[in-house]
Amino acid sequence: MKSGNKARGTITGLLAGHPYEKRVVESIRRDLEGRVDEVKVVELQILFWQLKYSSLRNPKGEIGHVVMPYSPSVRMTGKAVRNVMECRDGDVLLVEGGESLYEMTVLAWENGCGAVIVRDNKRRISVSPPLLNLLPTPPPVPLIYVNGADFPNLEPIEIDVETKSSDSTGLILRAIKNGNEEKIIICSNHDTWLSGDDVKLESHKVFEKLKSNKLQLEYISFSGVETGTPGFASLYWGHGVREFLGQHHDYKFAIEIGRGESIVMSPGMEFPSIQNVTRGLDPFSITFEAVREGIPSIYFGIPSVDNVEQSSSSLGHLINELSLLKGSLWRVSSFVRDYFDILLTLPVEVKSYLTNLEGLTDNKAVQILLKRLGRIVGLPGDSVEYYPFHKLQAIRKAKSKAKVYAEGKPSLTVFGIANNEYKGTYLSTLEREITKEYIYEMYNDLKELF
Repeated sequence: MKSGNKARGTITGLLAGHPYEKRVVESIRRDLEGRVDEVKVVELQILFWQLKYSSLRNPKGEIGHVVMPYSPSVRMTGKAVRNVMECRDGDVLLVEGGESLYEMTVLAWENGCGAVIVRDNKRRISVSPPLLNLLPTPPPVPLIYVNGADFPNLEPIEIDVETKSSDSTGLILRAIKNGNEEKIIICSNHDTWLSGDDVKLESHKVFEKLKSNKLQLEYISFSGVETGTPGFASLYWGHGVREFLGQHHDYKFAIEIGRGESIVMSPGMEFPSIQNVTRGLDPFSITFEAVREGIPSIYFGIPSVDNVEQSSSSLGHLINELSLLKGSLWRVSSFVRDYFDILLTLPVEVKSYLTNLEGLTDNKAVQILLKRLGRIVGLPGDSVEYYPFHKLQAIRKAKSKAKVYAEGKPSLTVFGIANNEYKGTYLSTLEREITKEYIYEMYNDLKELF
């Protein structure tokens, strides 16, 4: 029987697929039943990770630590190194909290490090390259958080981690208030391990008090949002939303509830009657995934759930304002304004195809543009951004980055070959190929519409 760290090697919070998820969903269901017309629970296949045992020791003894989700099992003794380029098989890379953790874990994985130890207090998930990959990826290196411990260079570190990853079931809750006209969704998620957002867990209480005589109001508490994408996919968030909205996207608009004090709307939307609205959704959000499915979306932040009545009243006012707008909520002019600088840099061939959108309605034209909206991340640096024609933007970013990943199945990896005489040839040829890909896709979309 092993002895070691079981309690200290875990963090409280709900990972998608955890047995406790059933209790959380059942609690929300009990709150809503009798107050709505219908409540359903939809099952979702996800990857569930759990820690069974962990121990971290240096020559002075046991070190307090936390093992991050998706870390694989490992039993090893390796020397501590601080330069990732010096990392060799079996070494343990030490990372300070201010460093680019995506970059460090990717390089550690590529250089054969046995594990990564980070001095930080943020919740993370260990990932392997290629980043932003929707397909399964190999398991990443173990990622371990410590607080304040010092590791002299080349000091031996003993790591013993036993984890389990398995296919499991996440639960999506749907509550419906029937109406006669368009459907809208109010949504959030209950797998809140990364965000720790308690507002999301209580968002159904805000929905419960909403009233509409015409609209069909639907509340969805998603699973598989912050964790759970099957197969260790490095694009580990948003899986539940992609799966569900890929089959149910006939909503006029979507509103996500979470912590904050702002209202943020998706690109391409225009609401002249609503004040104090900012643009630019979080690329990690439910609403971003909804936009990708062609649903106009807004993030509605509330400071807390202490005043449900006031939050419900404010949200109800926003819904009524949106519902009064007839027809499509998308505007090509708004999309162009939001991304003018990006669209201006597109290859001439792509811009010529965009002129064909002038013959379409706003809704159909924006839908074509949204299909080209994707995420990228450049290393060094951890910031995930999104752009229309994101693969072309990844190529441009590579001129100043060592490596850029563009979301996809699989994701595209663009190498920034610094100080290499063939870098220009490589990037320009890749740009031509990606341009052909976009033109082919848009040709088929336009052919289908005209």
